[in-house]
Amino acid sequence: MGSGFAPPSQADDALRPVVVFAPLGANPAPLLQLVWGLHRQWRLTASRIVVVVDARGHRYLHAEVLQRGAAWESLQRALGATTVDSREIEVVAVRTAAGELLPSDEDPENASIYSESAWSAARRAIAHAGENPVIFALVAGRRRTMHVAATVLFQLLARPQDRLVDVRVSERWAETAGVFYFPEQNGTQRDRRGGLADSHDPASVEVVLVDVQVPRLRGLLRERDLMTYAAALRAGQAAVDASAGTRLRIDLSEGKAFVGEDELPLSKAQFIWYAALAHHRRSSVDGDRGLRVRDVEPLWSMARRCSKYAWSAAVQGELVERLMGLASPPEKLKELDEDNLRKMRSDTVTRIRRWSRKRPRELGALVVPERKKLSTGSVQRIALDPERIELVDVEDS
Repeated sequence: MGSGFAPPSQADDALRPVVVFAPLGANPAPLLQLVWGLHRQWRLTASRIVVVVDARGHRYLHAEVLQRGAAWESLQRALGATTVDSREIEVVAVRTAAGELLPSDEDPENASIYSESAWSAARRAIAHAGENPVIFALVAGRRRTMHVAATVLFQLLARPQDRLVDVRVSERWAETAGVFYFPEQNGTQRDRRGGLADSHDPASVEVVLVDVQVPRLRGLLRERDLMTYAAALRAGQAAVDASAGTRLRIDLSEGKAFVGEDELPLSKAQFIWYAALAHHRRSSVDGDRGLRVRDVEPLWSMARRCSKYAWSAAVQGELVERLMGLASPPEKLKELDEDNLRKMRSDTVTRIRRWSRKRPRELGALVVPERKKLSTGSVQRIALDPERIELVDVEDS
């Protein structure tokens, strides 16, 4: 599997839960191949499946997969009780303004309807997943526009743990609609023309799952940009355009932060906190998630790093002054003045937000620290691409 998402060892009997988000074309078989491959190859079980279909996709999904005695029941028998019951699969049938099933996504107006429906469905899949991964599935077969739609949705919505996965089969005959669903299927299948497909052995087909790597843009967007697909698309493009010319320079030797040529109006104590955020975003493996605000060690480390410079004598605030003088970080946050720590974080955000008001809106979204609540606690992060953050330290030169 791709970097950053290694499945458990085959020797590990535990199945990790994931949520599958799948825009489907007229052939639903790749969805079953995906679920089978996740289970057998990657030791992942789909705790919930959200599929998006137009009129043809809706027809064949129900006829070949979801109705009683169809392919999903065969998949359940093969994989066991952990497999989602077909009645629990959320089918998002895209409809026109008149309430009819969308015939296709070829017409520009229909494409817009399809994109917004798929966007809402993808957000629901993420909400269902919680901290678990969402598998954005490329299973629409020949409907290449649906593959593109799924990829764009992934780029705009994906979190660090989510993955974009393509599904491939090793035999050409296995691509025939209605013939092959997964290697352990039982019973003779007929293709849609009525011909028997019993001359081929399903067990001879290799299902290949590919972890597709594409740039992710969610870190450039604000939560309010995610309400609709159209809004996210506009904000994503604007953020990319803005970030292309935006660089953040944290000069530890001078105790100053610059966006381009403009200095951010930070006090010395605020600069140290902002520098800790920038360092975490730039160098940490979980920098995309943000810096836990109750984790005092990164702030202590940055305070100590800055204490060697003459400007550190101008730091005002007992909290940071104390950290600069400690040879090791405090063992517990309660050993510090939490109110002053909270105020320093808040004041840093306020100062940069005020500075950004006279500049392009997208710039503020990139450099103003954003706060999020996770199951592990609150975090702050700088959304700007880590490659555009520079830390200047005399010892590094």
